[in-house]
Amino acid sequence: MLSQIHLGGMQLLVLSAHAKVNLCLDVLKRRPDGYHEVDMILQSIDLADEVMLEQIGIESIELGGALAGTPCGPENLVWKAAMLLASHAEVCGRGGGGGRRGVRITLNKKIPTAAGLGGGSADAAAVLAGLNQLWNLSLSLSELEALSAKLGADVPFCISGGCARARGIGTELAFLPGAGGSQQGAPPLNLVLFTPHISVSTAAVYHNLNLDHCAWHPKVASVWEGCRLSDINLITGHWGNVLQPVTFNMHPELERLKNRFESLAGTPVIMSGSGPSLFTIQPDVTAAQNLAAQMRDWPGQVFAVKTFPCGVDFGGNTLVSSKS
Repeated sequence: MLSQIHLGGMQLLVLSAHAKVNLCLDVLKRRPDGYHEVDMILQSIDLADEVMLEQIGIESIELGGALAGTPCGPENLVWKAAMLLASHAEVCGRGGGGGRRGVRITLNKKIPTAAGLGGGSADAAAVLAGLNQLWNLSLSLSELEALSAKLGADVPFCISGGCARARGIGTELAFLPGAGGSQQGAPPLNLVLFTPHISVSTAAVYHNLNLDHCAWHPKVASVWEGCRLSDINLITGHWGNVLQPVTFNMHPELERLKNRFESLAGTPVIMSGSGPSLFTIQPDVTAAQNLAAQMRDWPGQVFAVKTFPCGVDFGGNTLVSSKS
């Protein structure tokens, strides 16, 4: 639980919003409402954006910071998250009103955008979780997750994070238990993540997905068991992403990079989400760092990362006073 410290000034909350990868992604069917039924395994990693929430004395939502090409304003998902929570609080009569619901949101983007890593969803989740504390709304985790589903299918997972099997449209979550019976857990994995300079449209990938011609589906249950056992061979022996061949068909250069990556790594490589990010699991942190170092001149961003047990990290559980 977050400890709130009141020092007489405006309050500032600094959070880490963690990226995710898909250890497995299957699409089962297209629903009449246009959404797709999925069965996938989501895993938080220690690559994260910094999200700063500063309470301000006017009823206003301000957005700024190093946004790395993301929109700044009402079309931004974090702005939508703040507006959604403020509206929900007004309707439900939660917390204080008026100027107490003013906030200045500053983003320091580290997660590549539109990369299959859930960066926008992670930032929105951090805003919801942080403002719930900053505005003293006392919404439960289940309430936050239900509210966050209005912003996107990945946002509920990003609030809790860790490792989860997601079904339905991606919002029906079963979490891998953590140590001591805690909800959040994660298999201890060392990954090398590569995000090439290729623009992929998620909507176009799903539009081009023809499930009638999809003869192969990954064994999600086996990968889930591999996560429970922290068994790398079981995970990589059965993982898969049904969107991968669709994206590769749309962007053949991505498939060539995947093959080059796999040849260099000597381990299986998989695409995260609808792409373009690719990743592999290495046996230890040294191997991951060495592989990442060999890829520094590749056309994109390379990261040596680890799995992480939560989605939104409050960084010491402390709310500090702003100088302004």
